[in-house]
Amino acid sequence: MLFKALSIYLAALLLIELILSIYIAYGQYINEVVCFAGSNCSAVQGSSYGEIAGIKTSVLGSFAFALSFLIYIWAQNSYKRHRFFFGAMSMDALAAIYFISLQFFVLKQLCASCLVVDTFMLTIFALSFYEFHTQRKELLTSLSQKRRAPFIQW
Repeated sequence: MLFKALSIYLAALLLIELILSIYIAYGQYINEVVCFAGSNCSAVQGSSYGEIAGIKTSVLGSFAFALSFLIYIWAQNSYKRHRFFFGAMSMDALAAIYFISLQFFVLKQLCASCLVVDTFMLTIFALSFYEFHTQRKELLTSLSQKRRAPFIQW
């Protein structure tokens, strides 16, 4: 039961993160900076790190989070597929750490909206790590029980 609740919670977090990133991307599209608190969001989002190859990072994030959600739905009930999802979440978590580090150490300004999205990503990574290892443990347990089955039943 815990595993099912965790799956629902993880899917909900992925959707919330997707909605937040789309909201931020839409704000940038209409030339309005979305900032949940504080006033440094325009400096962070408008910095040279706010774009990759001419594309706003919020737009790239929206596509990445949409893809992450689809991969999560696809990976349900399959350990091999879930390994792929966990790999994708690892890459997303590294990107979140990168963007948080940029804000703290390079730009020395914090964007509350960006920090919320990045914190959600790190939370999703932690939950997917737990879910992945729970699935792995269940798989190994079932495999070891199959090996212990007697060849001849009395």
